[in-house]
Amino acid sequence: MQKYVNLLVVKWKNFSRVWRYVDPNKVKSIPIYQILPKPYHLLDLEFPGFNKIKMRYPDLKRVINQPEWKQALSGVYGVYLITDLSNGQLYVGSAYGEDGIYGRWCTYLTSGYDKYENESGDYPNKRLRDLVRKRGIQYIKQNFQYSLLEIFPKNEMGKSNALTRENYWKEMVDSRYHGYNAN
Repeated sequence: MQKYVNLLVVKWKNFSRVWRYVDPNKVKSIPIYQILPKPYHLLDLEFPGFNKIKMRYPDLKRVINQPEWKQALSGVYGVYLITDLSNGQLYVGSAYGEDGIYGRWCTYLTSGYDKYENESGDYPNKRLRDLVRKRGIQYIKQNFQYSLLEIFPKNEMGKSNALTRENYWKEMVDSRYHGYNAN
């Protein structure tokens, strides 16, 4: 059975306690649901495609530096959505820096917001900064979910589109009035 370690999925519910059966007759009675192609903890390390990214903080933190993820996310500009799952508030942002979406999300995964963001001499995401200062990064880790709304090629037109569409999405989801966008 060693070759099935981390690959075997069984249909079994025992809510009252953690279990480990050694009786071969008991083990044989547990129905096999699936045999995975690779260990379960590696399944979601593959990049699923831009339109399928909807991940909570700990899950994104676990995969973002995997080569396939890093390559895909750093190769595009885009508009993203951060959802606070505890209260439904939204934050819409755009990524058009050297490392594309990858660079932007790495910043958020490190500190919860971009400490160095500057827009016309003003700090644009005040509400995210204030949330982290008030509730701490642990709040972000427990409650934030990240997804992509749109992606664009890494060129001047892509940068322009990312900025234009960011404002469009802020209006569409009303994140300035019912979310964390302050600009």
